Amino acid sequence: MITLGSMTAVGMKKRELEFSSHPGNLSLMRNFVRGFLDNLSISERDRTLMVLGVDEACTNIIRHAYELRDELWDALRTLPPKMRAALVLRYFEDLTEAQTAHVLGCSIGTVKSQCSRGLERLRAVYGLGAQPAPDAEPDHRGGGPQTSTRRSS
Repeated sequence: MITLGSMTAVGMKKRELEFSSHPGNLSLMRNFVRGFLDNLSISERDRTLMVLGVDEACTNIIRHAYELRDELWDALRTLPPKMRAALVLRYFEDLTEAQTAHVLGCSIGTVKSQCSRGLERLRAVYGLGAQPAPDAEPDHRGGGPQTSTRRSS
């Protein structure tokens, strides 16, 4: 098992080991595992089998990530052009709502509504329930006691 102690033993810092499906991160993981295994007293046969297993797992993750990416782009293509543009600019190009509105020549409110509706449609395609938008604040309307700062006359 790879632990924080074993990571620092081979000179890796925890923040450097970010495991995701990005090929660069998987390459980092492969190199880390190979370096980790070099410091263990195991047979060359076992070391080779472990490296091959890690390589195969990383390759499968990369393949799956590309399949998911292709599926997502296919789903995005089903959206109306302006909605698709708003989503791509906000979540793929990482523009702010104001920057996206400027690029699209519309109001910030339009960007918000287009992104909200687009995410809702994509969730429906993938069979996901309603989720709050990544940067949305929690809705505090209803359900709890309400306080008022108004004085009654």
